[in-house]
Amino acid sequence: RHCDTGRGAALTAILYLNEGWRPDDGGQLRLYDEGFHNTQVKYDVLPSANRLLLFWATEECPHEVLPTQRDRFAMTIWYRDSGGIDAAGLADAALRCTPVAPLSLDDAVRRAGPLESQAERLDLLARLRHALSLPEALKASALAEILGGS
Repeated sequence: RHCDTGRGAALTAILYLNEGWRPDDGGQLRLYDEGFHNTQVKYDVLPSANRLLLFWATEECPHEVLPTQRDRFAMTIWYRDSGGIDAAGLADAALRCTPVAPLSLDDAVRRAGPLESQAERLDLLARLRHALSLPEALKASALAEILGGS
């Protein structure tokens, strides 16, 4: 059981992808009444195909996935509010971020609203992450270029 507050998210969106899901398959998303320690069940959501579930990513929406009897597939998107992201949340967002062209990672980070000093550190982090993913033959020169220019 958890709340989605630790991700710096403002809104959680879940799209279920499970054809022919039955209640006895389990895997429902159990939503509880407000308050993390509240045990009162508000609703159990069956993860049926094409069902879209939206809820605030706050302490007011504790939830958990119940045990399943078969594979359960869902696509989850956390919408973030740049005004509420701290440095750790921003770093997490940058590491998970894969912008779609023509938007670059640098553009995406800057649009998220960080301070300029945070944006520069995140840009360095992204360039280092990319350099470390390169084949060994290219890694050393890429790291030298980044670290020499930072």
